[in-house]
Amino acid sequence: MADDVRLTPKRAIIVIAAGLAASLVIVGLPYLAPWLYAIATGGADPSASMTAVVGFNASLTLLFPAIQGAGMGVALGRSHYGLGTTALLALAMVVVDVVLAIIVIHEGAICLIIMSPLLFLMIWIGEELARLVVVRIGRKVQVSLIPLVVLAVFAEARGPTPNYMAEVTDSVVVNAPPEYVWRYVTSYPENRAPPEYWLWQAGLPYPTQSIADAPQVGAKRICAFNTGIAFEERITELRPNEVMTFEVTAQPDHPEVTGHFQFDRGQIRLTRNADGTTTLTATSWYRLFVRPAVYFDWWTADITRQVHFRVLNHMRDLAEADYRQAPAL
Repeated sequence: MADDVRLTPKRAIIVIAAGLAASLVIVGLPYLAPWLYAIATGGADPSASMTAVVGFNASLTLLFPAIQGAGMGVALGRSHYGLGTTALLALAMVVVDVVLAIIVIHEGAICLIIMSPLLFLMIWIGEELARLVVVRIGRKVQVSLIPLVVLAVFAEARGPTPNYMAEVTDSVVVNAPPEYVWRYVTSYPENRAPPEYWLWQAGLPYPTQSIADAPQVGAKRICAFNTGIAFEERITELRPNEVMTFEVTAQPDHPEVTGHFQFDRGQIRLTRNADGTTTLTATSWYRLFVRPAVYFDWWTADITRQVHFRVLNHMRDLAEADYRQAPAL
């Protein structure tokens, strides 16, 4: 086996530039063009992210980084480079992608953090596959496939928007009867506990308080977050000491949400247990407008569970404190 060739900084920049150029020409233009047109004609806000306007398809999340890797693999030529070198190149390409996505297409930073592992994997796979083809066959194969790839991108970019529906349910046990828990279901005071979830610490908004106009069906309810954003809700079902269901009537115009995620409705259910405790259960129904849905739903479900437990644990602590003081009152 031939010895690994040392990759100079100048060569690395050329390789990364080749990968970026290949992905922009083959995959980026079919998405950039309608986004820029929508902004120019007033059909979209200039601050809106590109994916919020034209969609978040597999062409962007899978094909775009794979083409980047393929372009880099072709640019490396027939010289032998180790897996460590190609992995570092893929990581550098991810950094370039994240910076450009924030500056140029106004994508949310947290969304890009979530995407980064997938970007790295696809870039590295594309890089290694292209190098395998270059070394064994030559470059004509890649060039001949470019028109087919472009057609596929155009087709998906103009196809139906992804619409993946899912639900998440979580529960905690409260050492208090439902009557003490219920008082904090429709509304609860501000939760000032510091965020423990690492994505919240990285800047993802987290819930702090919910306020309802009145404890009745049809009432408006606000779920406020630490950054000042809020989800507007309407109570659709209310059975005291048992269940509250609400639908989301408006969600914040936030780069981490718009065009990617839709929170449709939620429910909080109380179950009276034989030992005097209460099982407090939260369920959220939502939709994802991104591909691949399975990958992004893994992250979304985890974030939703963190939101559930922050809210449920706050309700639990308030209800248990009231119940402990009940005899004295």
